Amino acid sequence: MKKFGVFCAIVFGILFAGSVFAQTKVAVLDADQVILRSQKGKAFLKELDAFAKQKDEQIKKKVAEFQQLQKEYKAKAPSLSEDKAMEMQKKLSDMQIEIKRMQDDAKREFQLKQTKGFEKFRKILQPIVEQIAKEKGIDIVFSRAQSGIAYHSPAVDITQEVIKRFDATK
Repeated sequence: MKKFGVFCAIVFGILFAGSVFAQTKVAVLDADQVILRSQKGKAFLKELDAFAKQKDEQIKKKVAEFQQLQKEYKAKAPSLSEDKAMEMQKKLSDMQIEIKRMQDDAKREFQLKQTKGFEKFRKILQPIVEQIAKEKGIDIVFSRAQSGIAYHSPAVDITQEVIKRFDATK
C-alpha cells in the first residue's frame, strides 16, 4: 500500500510538472549575434580590432629592430672585441625580453578591454531582455550560446528585437 502511495505521488508530480511547463513561455537569445550584427557591437569589435592591430604594429617594429641588430652582430662578430661582443649579446637578449613583455602586455590589455566591453554589453542587454520578456509574457529566456540548445523555432528567437532595441539605446 505504501508503494502505491509513492507511485501515485510520483505520477501526480509528473502530471503537475507537465502542466506547469506547458504554460511556460520560453524564448531564445543569441547574444553573440547581438554583438556581431548590432551597430554598437560592430563598432566595439572594430575598436578591438584596431587596438590589436596597433599593438601588433608596435611589436613588429620592435622585432624588426631586433632583427637588424642581430644582422649587424652576425656581420661584425668576427671583428668585435670580447667586451663589445658581450655588450651586443646583452642588448639582443634585453630586446628579446622586451618583445616578450610587449606581447604579454598586449595580450593582457586586449583581454581586459574585451572583458570590460562584454560586461558593458551585458549590463545594457539585461534590462532590454527583461523588458521584452515582460511585454511578451515570456517566463524564461535561454542564451543560445550558453544553453547548449541544438534547435529552436525561429518563433521563439528574440535576437532581432534585442538588436533593434540595443542599437536604439544611448
